[in-house]
Amino acid sequence: KHEGLHINQEHVICEILDSQNSHLINQSGRLIVTDLDNYVMPLIRYENGDIATITDKKCTCGVNQPLMKSIEGRSIDTIMLKNGNKVHGVFFTDIFYEIGILANAVQKFQVFQDVPGEIDFRIQCSTPLDDKLRQKLINNLKPFFNKVNYSEHKTLNKGPNGKFRYIINKI
Repeated sequence: KHEGLHINQEHVICEILDSQNSHLINQSGRLIVTDLDNYVMPLIRYENGDIATITDKKCTCGVNQPLMKSIEGRSIDTIMLKNGNKVHGVFFTDIFYEIGILANAVQKFQVFQDVPGEIDFRIQCSTPLDDKLRQKLINNLKPFFNKVNYSEHKTLNKGPNGKFRYIINKI
């Protein structure tokens, strides 16, 4: 029925925890996994870095197992706003969309954070954004951050593993 991901409890136990290690249901939190099949190298309450949501609703297909509603991404791939809330990269793509910056104008973006509430916002573009659009982008980011450093680049480099990270959180 595609209402989520069935968690087969005969093989794995999944928990969702908040920052105080309290269990969450129907809320996003840290995914903790215990593998019940691996006798050689057991994973017991392993935190894999994912942010996910487990729901208390049952799937209408009839399978009576817990249902993972969503996997939102990696916990390290979040940026902390000035109010302490954390957001994923989609937050920034939504801002692009809302102010009318199209994918052909910005080829890639990267948000770097090493201080809570402050970001370095980097974009890769073949031609610079016009002043009006650049200022509109910065003005739309400022309500969420104490400080926004903005820069444009011809290329944004991949990491040492060969993958491009659009969120780099060093907090």
